[in-house]
Amino acid sequence: MSRTHRHGSRYRQGHENGLTVVEVLISLALLGVIVALVGSSSRLFARAGDTVGRHAEAVFEETLARSFLADRIGGALYLDLGDAGEYEVAFRGDRDSFRFLALRPRYEHGTALVLSEFVIEEGGSKLLVRISPAAPDEVTLEPTGEITERLLFDDLGGAEFSYLRQAEDVDESPRWEDHWEEERRLPLAVRLDFNDPQRPPVIARTRLTSPPDCASQNENAPRSGCGLL
Repeated sequence: MSRTHRHGSRYRQGHENGLTVVEVLISLALLGVIVALVGSSSRLFARAGDTVGRHAEAVFEETLARSFLADRIGGALYLDLGDAGEYEVAFRGDRDSFRFLALRPRYEHGTALVLSEFVIEEGGSKLLVRISPAAPDEVTLEPTGEITERLLFDDLGGAEFSYLRQAEDVDESPRWEDHWEEERRLPLAVRLDFNDPQRPPVIARTRLTSPPDCASQNENAPRSGCGLL
């Protein structure tokens, strides 16, 4: 057997028994690239998951805030705040805040009548609600007890309130106004408008359209102030 044949046989035998140094280095380099790609993808998916999670939490919190706002405004009551013979509903509001009297929801403990105040603060970035027990023997829009404060929105990005006035004539349409003070009726609804045009407004209707006594069919029922509405 020639020297060349013996050398070729040893080469083939060594090649069949394992990888060459060059092949090992190439394999390690490819493995490193794969590990780097997998790690980068994992971090990307983790960041995407965190972003989706934060967005879902923000949507959930805003949904709760909208529901709370609508529930509270819907419970506004017709209570006479004015002097004798001068009917004035216990509801006042402007672009930055409004307050009113309502019955406390059944799921809360405390006095039956509560004063609720919604306030836009810190340059229009936050919406707070302050709730306090109302005086049982006096109609007032001033707090008379301990105030409980809750943050509803912390990223308003600028917002303001407006109030829907009932049309005075059948040929007219209700209109939105930026204040409500010394009125004889509750607004038909309260609207929270955001400066961001992509963010839908919050519109909450009041359930009572007139004092219960005014809608009574009993002729002997008290109707104080109904003729002025």
